[in-house]
Amino acid sequence: MDTLKKELWELLRIFDHICREEHIDYWVDYGTLLGAVRHQGFIPWDDDIDVSMRYEDYLRFFEVCDKYFPPNVRAVNYDRRKDCITPFRGYLQNTSILLEDVLGDTIIAFIDIFFYTGVPENPYARRLDQMNLLWKSLRVTKRPLSGDKGNSIARTAKKAFNRLIIDHNNPRRTQRVMSSMKKKLTKARPCSESNLISLGYSSPSDYGPTVVRTSDVFPLSEVIFEGLTVMAPGNPDAYLRHLYGDYMQLPPEEERQGKHVLRILSAEGQNDKSPEACC
Repeated sequence: MDTLKKELWELLRIFDHICREEHIDYWVDYGTLLGAVRHQGFIPWDDDIDVSMRYEDYLRFFEVCDKYFPPNVRAVNYDRRKDCITPFRGYLQNTSILLEDVLGDTIIAFIDIFFYTGVPENPYARRLDQMNLLWKSLRVTKRPLSGDKGNSIARTAKKAFNRLIIDHNNPRRTQRVMSSMKKKLTKARPCSESNLISLGYSSPSDYGPTVVRTSDVFPLSEVIFEGLTVMAPGNPDAYLRHLYGDYMQLPPEEERQGKHVLRILSAEGQNDKSPEACC
């Protein structure tokens, strides 16, 4: 493994250790799960790690995690740092590793921590909830969105958002929006009571179909990721086919490149700039 992947792997090891010690469920997700199944570790050209949790487990993790961290590791989310670009995910960071992302910003090495909630089975009700939370999320997002992936709602919202001038320096308005979103999340059906679950309760996403069957996730299983045993969806084959189709087929060579990080700037020192903007 190269230096960046070693540091990301170590963050995953710390995250896994905390979850097992505290009896918190999670699963490796997206390219990390795909890499574990297809490559038994990182996808060779990948440059990040994604993990996911039920919303209640996500809240529990941030309640208990700090006591386990070495000095250079921290967990952040919107509640802890108001410069996070979205309330729909958290991050585990190694503050001693500085990177340059694909947009030229200096960021801190991190892994993504996503959360899932139950969603309505009725597609029309699900679409209304998605539109509601998507707009509220865009109102507190700290960075223009990029890319043309995701569903039509996400693509349309990105285009609209990038044409809007939104005042992100209005803490009162931001707090109102966040309070409304949290109420919505609090009222969301728990994963255990839903046949379908969704990433961040329909957050804006570049990650393809984010509504998955609960039965494909729970009970959880385990996979090997670069020699580390990590938690995974109970039916990883069905889960990955839902996300990627024929996931064992490698993409064209021109698409085999990292999407987040250009280079490592420094492996020492501290930087207080939040890396959320790179996601």
